[in-house]
Amino acid sequence: MSGRGYDFFLAGKWAAHELLPMLADGFRVRPDEIDIAYDEAGADAEDRNWGARVLCSAGPVGGDCSWLLEVYAHGLAEVPDSRTLGLRLARLAGRVVLYSAPLARPSAYWMATPDGRVGRARMYDPEDDWPVGTWRLDAVELETPQLPFVPVEFIYEMIGDEAECHPLAQTLRGIVAALRTYCPEGRVELRGPLATATHDRYSGVDLRWTVPGERFAGVAAGVGDHLAGSHPLLTARSDPDFHHAPDRRLLTYFFRDLPLFRRLDLEIRAARPREWVRCEPAAGGAGP
Repeated sequence: MSGRGYDFFLAGKWAAHELLPMLADGFRVRPDEIDIAYDEAGADAEDRNWGARVLCSAGPVGGDCSWLLEVYAHGLAEVPDSRTLGLRLARLAGRVVLYSAPLARPSAYWMATPDGRVGRARMYDPEDDWPVGTWRLDAVELETPQLPFVPVEFIYEMIGDEAECHPLAQTLRGIVAALRTYCPEGRVELRGPLATATHDRYSGVDLRWTVPGERFAGVAAGVGDHLAGSHPLLTARSDPDFHHAPDRRLLTYFFRDLPLFRRLDLEIRAARPREWVRCEPAAGGAGP
């Protein structure tokens, strides 16, 4: 039974009394197996139960998050990774949870949402000209009602760092820019390895592009010519199972100026009227 450390930022407003039951459910342990030291006026813990299976130091922070949790768990039959635990905590609390990405870039974080998605986030440490202890979310990859004030954007620099290949991120940026120009109302989502940080320098680009229903046929027919403006096309193919589908296409593009492994797999979907909203790109994967 090994131990593991975690750092979590809790977005939105959280009360101190919510932390204990949330951590107990997240780690699948009893509340009396958790020790929390609160760095908050009126809630200081002078004595620690160092034999507890989960040790947590909880400190309030300012800005777009309200708490920083430094957690160490040991002696557990199951020691969840940060993604699994972050998703559990977000689902239990109904709020966004952020955890550090394993990168040298200090602004790199992952976010877990209450509906079971994960995506990258860019968050900056407190700076001298900000109020004391203020953490600022600069951008997130997932549109979520819990963070309506944060810009939604692909975090290209993290994708490049993770793959140790910034040309991959530059390729993605060019493709997304071309899709946005062709259909500004479209919603672009990362899929496959890029969405879950399981990609490497040989990965291609997997995207889902949801467009207004009335534009679907024209967009599906003309997108190849438009993409060729940013990356000259070598060849393209369409999944025959969806040639005549009224609301879906699966297209694959190979580009002349890019390695063959850096292909684009593009799923185009027509939005149903009741689900269509104007929004910026999003990304994410299913939770456990």
